[in-house]
Amino acid sequence: MNAATLTTKINEFTSVYTELDQHEKAIKAIDRVITHRHNNDCALFIIGDTGVGKSRLVEHYLQRMGELERCETKNGITRNILRAICVEVGFERGLDSLLSAILEKLGDINPYRRSTLGEKKDRAIKLLKYREVEVIFMDEIHNIDKRQTKKNSEGALSFLKTFLNQANTAFVLLGVSDAENLRLTDDELNSRCKANVYLNNYDCCGEDNTIEFIEYLLDILEELPVPIPYLACVFDSFEEEGGGYVNYDTHKQDYDNLFRFCMATKGNPKLIRRLLVAAMEVASTKGINKEQLAEAWEFELGEKTVKNPFEQHIKSLFKAMVKEELYV
Repeated sequence: MNAATLTTKINEFTSVYTELDQHEKAIKAIDRVITHRHNNDCALFIIGDTGVGKSRLVEHYLQRMGELERCETKNGITRNILRAICVEVGFERGLDSLLSAILEKLGDINPYRRSTLGEKKDRAIKLLKYREVEVIFMDEIHNIDKRQTKKNSEGALSFLKTFLNQANTAFVLLGVSDAENLRLTDDELNSRCKANVYLNNYDCCGEDNTIEFIEYLLDILEELPVPIPYLACVFDSFEEEGGGYVNYDTHKQDYDNLFRFCMATKGNPKLIRRLLVAAMEVASTKGINKEQLAEAWEFELGEKTVKNPFEQHIKSLFKAMVKEELYV
């Protein structure tokens, strides 16, 4: 495979969306909060580590919604309806820049003009109603209160509650575990939110979790443009039938390679893709083997204080996995 073809194949692989089982729960929760956005519980927190798939989930959901903008005429007045917007909460920017980013997504003609937070907030709420926005996705929401001070009358909680109370829009707030503190520190905000949805990394803590990890890997490895003999146990765990795979049996397989792969990636979907892409770049004509994964790990994910999981003694590996809560 020449360099140009490899680059094309890698781009195709990285763009493939693998719908995780836990994403199905999140999608249903987003559907509900949009349906009931005019009620009190119009917000949803989606919590998960970096790389677990929160941003990919949003991208997939927006694609699933179909056409996000459309022109609509009522009583002789034509408006440009906007179903959804997505903004990222940057730590370095603060609420003023966040509001400007929201205004820009809403089509404000001068979103970054100098004005007070209150003026920008009111303008954003008016545009949200006018354009009939169904949902706002706010990624990295845990950053929203890190720059606020007690003297700031437009602190993060006040900002969120005002939007929830006045915008008639569903809010899907995505972030790491710190984001949960926003909800738990304020009773009013907590009352406006549906139960949190948690997206977790994969692990091999027991048979059920191992099965979930294998099923995820089966989906993603089917899209891999080069063979990976090293993880043959993933495919050997199932029998192909009717275009799918059935009959999982944990007792017939040697899963040492699976455990090494789990430790190397911490079961994190983003790290899994990064490792596989790096391994593709050094793969032989026979596919990806142990040596190439070890090399790819050193280059892409390696830590100086951590032994290479693909070279580590198996007993030492299991101890490390237990410490990382990846194995019991």
